[in-house]
Amino acid sequence: MARHEHDQEELVPVGVAENGVIAALWQQVLEDEGIRSMVKPTGAGAGYFSATIQQHVVYVLESNAERARTILAEVEDVPTSEVDDVAATEVPPEDGEVR
Repeated sequence: MARHEHDQEELVPVGVAENGVIAALWQQVLEDEGIRSMVKPTGAGAGYFSATIQQHVVYVLESNAERARTILAEVEDVPTSEVDDVAATEVPPEDGEVR
């Protein structure tokens, strides 16, 4: 199995989208810029609410975080204080696939 240079790199949050549709848009924008990302809904999960209408945290590899934040800031105002608040309570998924 080939090792990739980013195997040991942390996933870090770069934005909190108001819903799954916006998160998917942000993910596509980042992908168009060559930055792989993943999203994770916040809160209790689909058992209580539709995951589509919940806030979603967008994660990227740490080495891409600054550039991703800059790109997302150009797309829409991404409140960094909200990212910090969510990052304090959310654990990045260990088994999530980065796109």
